[in-house]
Amino acid sequence: MRLSGWLQRRHELSTSVLLAIRETNSRFRLKGSFARHDFHLLEDGSKTFSDIDLVLTDNARDHRAWEADVAKRMIQQGWPIRVSVKHFDPLKKVTPADSQLLALTELARFNIRRTEPHFDSYILAKTSLTLAKNSGMKHEKGLSDNLIQFAKLAKLGFITEFDEESTIHMIENLPQSPVLGHFRELVWKRDVSGIRSWTITQLKQSTMHPWLRDRMTQILEEGPGQ
Repeated sequence: MRLSGWLQRRHELSTSVLLAIRETNSRFRLKGSFARHDFHLLEDGSKTFSDIDLVLTDNARDHRAWEADVAKRMIQQGWPIRVSVKHFDPLKKVTPADSQLLALTELARFNIRRTEPHFDSYILAKTSLTLAKNSGMKHEKGLSDNLIQFAKLAKLGFITEFDEESTIHMIENLPQSPVLGHFRELVWKRDVSGIRSWTITQLKQSTMHPWLRDRMTQILEEGPGQ
């Protein structure tokens, strides 16, 4: 698909999300990648790896019921997408250090899916961009504009060639830290079990929202990935 066709499909998907939200409950607040317009969509316009993240405060209805309603409307429009509804925003206040820890957590969580076509490129680009953004270093000092653009296009889904070597180039000049060191090893799928255990320990000691801390810890403790 040409760029113009891909952009049109992105517009269609974004419009479908907004319509499903409005038809379900106009009080929803859209968060995450669909709110920032940096959601993922494969170059052929067939599939997205992004979730719909919604916040609805002061509502007693079970969040799973809301999720089912929005997901059903998305399926009716031809878009099977995972939906998350919360009654609070656990990402409202996250420190740069915790953001980097969450990037490591996400790569560990989805390690098992890195054999899926195109998913590896997406998750490596997404997490390495998060590390770079929260490193405290201006990208001009260590990262080329071409490399950052390459990673952003992979995160958006237009390209699918962002691999392990691309990721290492993205992070090699960032300020060194234990999180970065473990991330580098996980990129090459080394000591996956040991890194998961280390990440769980760090999550339990983190300052992030208690729900987010406990949920990410639970996910890593339950299995090799989702």
